Amino acid sequence: MGLFYDKNLATKYGLTEPPATFADLVQQLDTVKAGGDVPITFGALDDAGIQMYASILETLVTPQWLDDFIYGRNNISFNTPETIQAAKTLVDFVDKGYFTKGYEGIKGDDAAKLFAAGEGAYFWQGSWYGPTLTGAAGENFGFIRTPPQAAGGSALSIGGVGLPWSIRKTSANPDCAAAYLDWITSDHAMALVAGLGVLPGHAAEGATGTSALFNEMAAAFADASSKNEVGHYIDWAFPTGFDTFLDNLALLYAKKVTPEQFVANIDKEYQAFLATLK
Repeated sequence: MGLFYDKNLATKYGLTEPPATFADLVQQLDTVKAGGDVPITFGALDDAGIQMYASILETLVTPQWLDDFIYGRNNISFNTPETIQAAKTLVDFVDKGYFTKGYEGIKGDDAAKLFAAGEGAYFWQGSWYGPTLTGAAGENFGFIRTPPQAAGGSALSIGGVGLPWSIRKTSANPDCAAAYLDWITSDHAMALVAGLGVLPGHAAEGATGTSALFNEMAAAFADASSKNEVGHYIDWAFPTGFDTFLDNLALLYAKKVTPEQFVANIDKEYQAFLATLK
């Protein structure tokens, strides 16, 4: 996950330096809003809503808490001051009008098209949108890790290296499957992926230079990875996590539930799952 930014709007508002802290980011959003432009191009109809919430949350929690939540360890609860604070931050974004008008009914792909067409100072999404933006007008956009660290918080950036591959225990050809996995994770395959403007799972020869935007994405991931600051996608913590977060975030964005109720709803489903493991 990262913050794509529009270089033209950054120049318009004198935003010559990326925000160093979360407070700096909020100040920039206020500046853009006051100037009449959209601070964050956003569509909450699919997983973008989950990713933005998780991005904010992971600036507030420790890596230990996040690992415990993902792996269900140490009698972990989702109901904490940090999870509530992250929800309050989202509600604050709604109240301040930072998002694209009608964001509740916009999909992430459509939000990307709006951003590529020049709407919004920031697009808060995953690096997988890099090729879309590069194809539109890649040199107009930049990319930074997201979000900037909160005061006293962590420097985790939500993310990962894609979905896991596995070989079925009953596979008739496990050696063939293993050979395929070896190939698809090889340096050669990663270079092919990078050639399409898609961020590869690991550094590989020829994996840079496809565009300035790609290089910024690669540098952001390399920075997070080298510092062990790659977090988790929080909906992976339990089987119904994606739907549970998506449904309850829709209520939160619409202010149909309070941040406290939102967190309690998530934790109820999470604790029910943990109970099945005992």
